Amino acid sequence: MKKPYRISPDVWEQFLSAWTDPDGRIRCVVPNCDAPMDLLTVDHRVSKFEHGTDALSNLQPMCRSHNSSKGSRPDGYWSKHLYFDNALNLAVLRTSQREYVYHALLDYRTFFAQPISQISGKLYTVAQVVASGKTLAEFCIPFAINACVRRSCPAQSRIDRMLIVTKGTALRSQIAQELETEPVRYGFLHEAPTVLEITDNATLLDPQASYHIGVMCPNMLWPHLDVSAEGRNGPRGRAWIRGIERVANRHPLVIFDEMHFAPDNIREFVAAASNTLVFGFSATPFKGDGKLLDDIVLVSNFTYLDAMSEDGSMKYIR
Repeated sequence: MKKPYRISPDVWEQFLSAWTDPDGRIRCVVPNCDAPMDLLTVDHRVSKFEHGTDALSNLQPMCRSHNSSKGSRPDGYWSKHLYFDNALNLAVLRTSQREYVYHALLDYRTFFAQPISQISGKLYTVAQVVASGKTLAEFCIPFAINACVRRSCPAQSRIDRMLIVTKGTALRSQIAQELETEPVRYGFLHEAPTVLEITDNATLLDPQASYHIGVMCPNMLWPHLDVSAEGRNGPRGRAWIRGIERVANRHPLVIFDEMHFAPDNIREFVAAASNTLVFGFSATPFKGDGKLLDDIVLVSNFTYLDAMSEDGSMKYIR
């Protein structure tokens, strides 16, 4: 266990004294974790992203694995029952939602049970034909991820909230309304999610905002042109909004609805959000030459022929 460079020698000495047991050993604070001391780190009870300090009262020993999976989340995270831990009524899901999203992810449960920081950096893509029930398919993803974690690695991080990013304000409002009402109406669950339509940066960056699903337009996520100190006519660069790291850490899952509308910006976000699992939905995840967009992992592909042969539930099939 090494002293972080930010912590003063005096605080470090007090920390070691406070956490060393009679056997001369320091242990991870997560119950039943018996990680060796050389794998321990210093965890901040209130994260640095949330302006936590290096005071002794805010420090505790935690193994690398639990520290990584905790991210900026509060203590006791693993023992809480999260909304997305609930069991979906799979019998009422369309084939496109049940077999091509939920079960498709569970087929790779060991992979998706890994720490998000180890499997981020790619755009996990679900290609679904128009009118196949995409909004509720997106709703299924955090339940599937959490089911993967609970079955393979219960101590690993789970999804507690997610962002859905869509390309226009009208669609943003429509998706938010559908997510508030349709999961209960169609019998997915008995409890409706708390859905927040995010319309400004203040709401996006507000640590007190409480919701399971945030729905927003992408303009607040993209890097913007930044005028340098040399003046308005000086060289320009691209800069993220202030606080983008906290946004990414508060949302372990981000889903881009109709992801083909801005592939370059999405790719830039995926590369920057190292603690966020990013999914994209699209009926056309292709470039002009017919090839798949760069840096994507195709999770499943639900076509018009699949809709006709599987259950005929697509809206346009009579």
